Amino acid sequence: MEEKAMQNDEVLDIYEMSRYLRCSVDTIRRMVQRKHLPHYRVGNRIFTRKSFLDEWILNQVTCSVENNAYAE
Repeated sequence: MEEKAMQNDEVLDIYEMSRYLRCSVDTIRRMVQRKHLPHYRVGNRIFTRKSFLDEWILNQVTCSVENNAYAE
């Protein structure tokens, strides 16, 4: 089953990452440079899987919610 999920998991380049996250390519490059986004390189090109970004987004939301809970 996991193999099937990997086959359907879309690979995104930096421009597609930018559109998916709705931020500039420069922002994506900075986040990659600071190792804030899950990614891998092929030569000088930057890629990720859509599922990696979905998991990253979920973790960002979870962290925000947890931080707000402690602030109250």
